[in-house]
Amino acid sequence: MNEHADQYIILSKGTWLQGEFEICDADGKMLWIGKSERFAVMWPTLTVADPSGMALLTAERKRMFPFARFVLMEDNNPVCVIRQPNVFRQQFVMEFTNGVICTFDMPKLRGTFSGESITGLKVEVAVDRYNWNITVHGEMSRLHLLSALTVLYREWMKSD
Repeated sequence: MNEHADQYIILSKGTWLQGEFEICDADGKMLWIGKSERFAVMWPTLTVADPSGMALLTAERKRMFPFARFVLMEDNNPVCVIRQPNVFRQQFVMEFTNGVICTFDMPKLRGTFSGESITGLKVEVAVDRYNWNITVHGEMSRLHLLSALTVLYREWMKSD
């Protein structure tokens, strides 16, 4: 595994219903912004944009029951499928189109959780109320990975 680790923060800008957040580097510099459609009935489309507001990726719920399934799209092409492998909302699997598959175990009553792939990617998340402090070890598109993590962030916030 690569000794180098990158640090990121997902900062909430209100409640999960408002669905606004920022993805920042360790110094607090905003890299991307996220926003959900307001007043959606089930699960609103989540958009990740650059700081100027230009949409880069969208995430849509494709299935809710019995196991949640989301697709992260870039230019109308899927880049990641995020699925819930069982009825307990504590585990999610991210399957990226580049072949990386990362499994996250997210115990609700703990302040930390992690995700790993067999390719050496390791992601550690420390939860601080409504903010996530994220450490990434290994090579992976940060935009795709952190955008996929925002889907988990939304699911986590909904169950709070």
